[in-house]
Amino acid sequence: MINKEIQMKASFKILLSLILFIILNNNLIYADSSKIDSLESQLKKVAEEEQFEIFLQLSKKYRNNSFKKSFYYAQQALKISKKTGNKENEIEAYRHIGAAFKSEGNLEATIEQFEKALAIEKELDNQKGVADIYNTIGDIYKDFDNYDKAQINFNKAIEISKKNDDEDAVSFALNGIGTIFYKQGDYKRALRMYENSLRNYLKLKDSEGIAASYHNIALIHKQLGEYQKALENTFKSLEIYEKLEDEQGISLSYSNIGTIYYYLENNDKAIEFFRKSLAIEEKLGNVLNIAGKNNNIGSVYTEQKKYKLALNFYKRSLKIYEKFNIKNGVAIISDNIGLCYFGMKQYDKALFYNNKSLKIQKEIGNNEGIIYSYNNIGQIYLKKGEFNKALECFNKSLKMSKDLNLKTTIIDSYRNFSELHEAKGSYKKSLEYYKKLTILKDSLLNEESHKQIAEMQTKYETEKKQAEIELLSKDKALKEAEIKKQKYIKNGLILGSIFILIFAFLTYNRFLIKKRSNKLLTSQKNEILEKNEALNQQKEEILSQRDLIEEKNKNLEKAFNTIKRKNKNITDSINYAQKIQNALLPPEHYLNNILNDYFVLFKPKDIVSGDFYWVRQNNNRIIVAAADCTGHGVPGAFMSILGTTFLNEISHLNSNIEANEILNILSQNLKKTLHQTDEKSDTRDGMDIALYIIDTEKQILQFSGAYNPLYLIRNKELCQYKADKMPIGLSYKKEKPFTKHEIKLEKGDSFYIFSDGYIDQFGKNNKEKFKTKRFQELLIRINDMPMSKQKNVLDSIIEKWRGDVEQIDDILVFGVKI
Repeated sequence: MINKEIQMKASFKILLSLILFIILNNNLIYADSSKIDSLESQLKKVAEEEQFEIFLQLSKKYRNNSFKKSFYYAQQALKISKKTGNKENEIEAYRHIGAAFKSEGNLEATIEQFEKALAIEKELDNQKGVADIYNTIGDIYKDFDNYDKAQINFNKAIEISKKNDDEDAVSFALNGIGTIFYKQGDYKRALRMYENSLRNYLKLKDSEGIAASYHNIALIHKQLGEYQKALENTFKSLEIYEKLEDEQGISLSYSNIGTIYYYLENNDKAIEFFRKSLAIEEKLGNVLNIAGKNNNIGSVYTEQKKYKLALNFYKRSLKIYEKFNIKNGVAIISDNIGLCYFGMKQYDKALFYNNKSLKIQKEIGNNEGIIYSYNNIGQIYLKKGEFNKALECFNKSLKMSKDLNLKTTIIDSYRNFSELHEAKGSYKKSLEYYKKLTILKDSLLNEESHKQIAEMQTKYETEKKQAEIELLSKDKALKEAEIKKQKYIKNGLILGSIFILIFAFLTYNRFLIKKRSNKLLTSQKNEILEKNEALNQQKEEILSQRDLIEEKNKNLEKAFNTIKRKNKNITDSINYAQKIQNALLPPEHYLNNILNDYFVLFKPKDIVSGDFYWVRQNNNRIIVAAADCTGHGVPGAFMSILGTTFLNEISHLNSNIEANEILNILSQNLKKTLHQTDEKSDTRDGMDIALYIIDTEKQILQFSGAYNPLYLIRNKELCQYKADKMPIGLSYKKEKPFTKHEIKLEKGDSFYIFSDGYIDQFGKNNKEKFKTKRFQELLIRINDMPMSKQKNVLDSIIEKWRGDVEQIDDILVFGVKI
């Protein structure tokens, strides 16, 4: 789905998606925005001929989130290529315009642009270029389910490429034709194409092509019910994609493994691999692939009878496929939605969606899809008691399945016939079909097959887990030694107790023998037997207690390992979040380019911080901010991401904005995002901030603040410019616009903005805060030093002040000298 441009009044859902996208991708807003800004600024500095490549880069950058901008920049590149008469550049411009239309789902306009490029390649008599464009056009038609035109263009590419010994282009076309046969359910011809393509790629030593061919071959074996071969080829492709660090290929492999586990009825494993694949596609922003992964996950939930959950995933997919007019996708999802309604016993709705799917499958010639639709429609008629209609659908499905040798759908057909005859009371026929079903299913799901598949996955995972196993083995050996030691001690105590009891009994017995007459011998014997029984019982109780203690020790060890693992996972996640937050901060090289003499003292209390600093240059204006968000750690870090995102948007949309206007808009956006509609709002999160703008031409500084002031030191005197006594976000007081202060700059002026972490820090000796007065005196005392030296002094003094006292808050001080 195409994303719209970021707007000032973005809804909370869009902004939340943006934050999650940052965390998953590590493609950060700051870096991407800076890249676009950098490219756009270069346009003004280079000659017109050099602008061509920049226009193409900008068109590609905007392709997945703004069709208008992507199209505009590609058109600008086309104008330059025509003006300079560079035909090669003109071809590239048409390709980029076509790609922009494809991202918008406009097939007709896409083909029109590539045909213009094709005409120029023919004019230049560039046969390799002609073949490449035929391949590209074939691939476009394939993606839009127009298989006849796709195959025509692939065949043209093969014909030209064979004459020019271009095996790479031939292999690409063979893979494309193979995919068409695959989608039409002609698996034998598809397999032949994929194997031919693989042989060519192996000759060329083309790793990407080899991996793609293994993946496609695996798909065929999967559909034919040859799961061992399917998994073998999938792991081959996965191994190559991992070496190439090709995330798209890794995602395809995960998806295929998930599907095989789904067919093997291992739903937990299927969900695990589908979710891995979906995470990668969301990271890459591949909307059509996201739709496919949502469908896969929905299929598993359908199998588990979690129909409402499945419908959520299906409807997400359907919305995407309908937008881009992907008929095959619409058909598959419609079938699956029908299955959900069937499971919910809403048969009329189920029949509507399955008939919709059947109609589309017939239009595009997808034989496998037609089989599934007939099976599903037949099941609905069976439930409604319309046996003749059900029988007609099942007969059509079985015939096509046998013609195509699709074992998985033959199994479905046998199951359907068994259920139909059972419903009609023909139990003998029902049993016959059930036996056929069992025999065929067992041949696909035999124990040896499961074992070999498990061994393949184990082999793939072994290297990755070896180091972990070695480490765990050492820990386990130590723990086993300790358990053994404890066991010996307990056994010794038990045996010692038994011996003491026996000795006591014997001593007492001998004493009784001496004192009592022979008349008591019989009673003494009985007494001995009773005590022996009691002793045995005590022994049993002691042994039982020992087993209980050992079991508890095992449970404690297991709980300890679980807590240890979860703690590591949480810590790893927070450490990764720290990398993201640090990447959002202005890079040092960026600050060095626009600020002559400065320092930033930034000391988060936890791994991630609620304080952040932000700098942006717009022409002759430099904007600097230091902010303190509600809380610290992870909650504060999320608030800092919101703050950085809003400041980027505000400065990007209006390069001449005033300091106080920035804070006004920032506060409005934050309140709207966090739904802070009135004083009764549950969310009171916000931020304190000091922000100023330096106009390097006019030599004027504007300042505006929310609670946090600005210090100016001029000629060894400190002047404080006070901030407004209200935060960014919801305020308890009556809100008013933020105040703007203007200062005429002089050479040697030093400006400091900061959070309250430094002045609120407690000392080790008197447990007193550092306080504002001591901070001001310190700044005046060190003002003559270079800014880098000032940073070191500030850091050293606050560390010495707190000693072994815990740091109570994030610390941020930002100093700039004019």
